[in-house]
Amino acid sequence: MKYSHVLLQNEIPIAQTLHTSKIANSLGITTIFNPSPLPSPKEVTEVIDWSCIDWLIVNEEEARMLRDRATSRTRCDDQLECGEIPDLKQELAVLQELISFSMATFSIVITLGSRGSLLAFRHTPSVWIGVHTPPSAGKRPVINTTGAGDCFTVSSACISSAVV
Repeated sequence: MKYSHVLLQNEIPIAQTLHTSKIANSLGITTIFNPSPLPSPKEVTEVIDWSCIDWLIVNEEEARMLRDRATSRTRCDDQLECGEIPDLKQELAVLQELISFSMATFSIVITLGSRGSLLAFRHTPSVWIGVHTPPSAGKRPVINTTGAGDCFTVSSACISSAVV
């Protein structure tokens, strides 16, 4: 059996996360990283090898905090291209900054709760395409969102692995 994806969350020691991501990268296995709870500023800037992360999945607050912790990282010139998305200008700015800090090699997803999610994926070596995915129209009221981010991350990994 050939493995195609590894899903990592920051709930195990960072050394194990880093070791696993490097092995997966060396074997050509897609690495999906949901860094929750967020790594320290030093881990963000000096410890984590972001070039081993293919997909980064974070919620809005994590995206802003990750951006703030990455401010000392070297920036690249990669650009986010997408049409006008009303009411998401701040979120798009954060997404652009995560791209410019090279926080993933292929895709960055920011979940927006009741507003859906933002996805950016690499289109060319220096251009990323951004897409807003609105939430599905549920027929029942949301009662509790505990575990919603974990479910979203696992579902994204399953869909991604099915496409491969």
